[in-house]
Amino acid sequence: MEPTQEPIKKTFSVWYVIILVFLLALCGIGGWYYLASNQKIEKQENVVATAERLQFDLESGDTLAAIEKGEAALEDITNSETDIPALVYLARAYLQDGNESYNEEISAEKAFVVIEKILEIEPELAEAHRLKGYAYEITNNFDAAVASYKQALEFDSNYALVYAHIGHVASLLGEKEEAYNYYDLALSLDSGIELAQFGIAYILYEEKEYDDVQDILNTIKNNSDKAITISEVEMLEGLMALEKGSYTEAVEKLEAATETNSQNAQAWAALSTAHIATIVTSNNPDLELSNKRTRIEQIIQLALDIHPQNTYAMGNRGNVYALKGDCEFAIDYYEQARNGVPDDITLGVVEKNNAIIYLNNAITNCSL
Repeated sequence: MEPTQEPIKKTFSVWYVIILVFLLALCGIGGWYYLASNQKIEKQENVVATAERLQFDLESGDTLAAIEKGEAALEDITNSETDIPALVYLARAYLQDGNESYNEEISAEKAFVVIEKILEIEPELAEAHRLKGYAYEITNNFDAAVASYKQALEFDSNYALVYAHIGHVASLLGEKEEAYNYYDLALSLDSGIELAQFGIAYILYEEKEYDDVQDILNTIKNNSDKAITISEVEMLEGLMALEKGSYTEAVEKLEAATETNSQNAQAWAALSTAHIATIVTSNNPDLELSNKRTRIEQIIQLALDIHPQNTYAMGNRGNVYALKGDCEFAIDYYEQARNGVPDDITLGVVEKNNAIIYLNNAITNCSL
């Protein structure tokens, strides 16, 4: 009698089921892996496309649009190298917004979060360390700023913009010779670095080398069509006219600066100074004040709406009341301006000291 085939059939059936389940599991894992891979690729493509849109918005001056797009793309971040351009542009947008809105602390805090994401992906990226330095710089943490800038140079020793940043920090600290040397080094590596060009221009302006300043400004104008840059050029031209005593020309230049960039608080503040100068030097100051007072107060308010801690504008509000002979109000605004000096990020160390001296003198003169 032949042995039965039943156990063999059962064994075969069991193995069949095991193999089938295994194959189905493989298909499931493979399908899941395929879907996950596709989702990751799709996210990476979205982030890459977002980077291009962020770049366009920043170059067009639409900082808030860049921030909105960048924040929306954060959920697609996969911590891969393809994420870096979008993260870099978002960090730049935050820092640019800090400059434009004078909300440096909030903007820098947001930028730091993004910068750390970049450094997790690429710890030796010079641009990430530059952005970190700039976030420290705009919050007046100058030692940390310089440390980050120098770390950036460890990874890219020819990064011209970083040398310009170090020069700017030196300038804010009143170290003009060191600032000039760093600016000059930046321009030797890249002659188009605007931060270095303006840096040298302002140093020469303080030394009253106005012809040399104008040469630099002409170069900048010939190579840029950005509103924020042209407005800065026009403002410095207006400031030079003020220093020369050409007050009508100063008004024209500074009006142009505010028309080119209506968010240039310093230009508005300087414009109020130019108008006040035309009153003080006129043949009939009382009549001139009567005619121009409303306009000057509007200009001052525009500056303060943009930058509430603007020492220049607040001091000029005091000057308007002093011209009227209303010293009680004048002193009040002078004191407000003096109290705001430490938080005015538009002023360097030397400028802050000079502002306090000027305001103290103004208070004393008005008290007599």
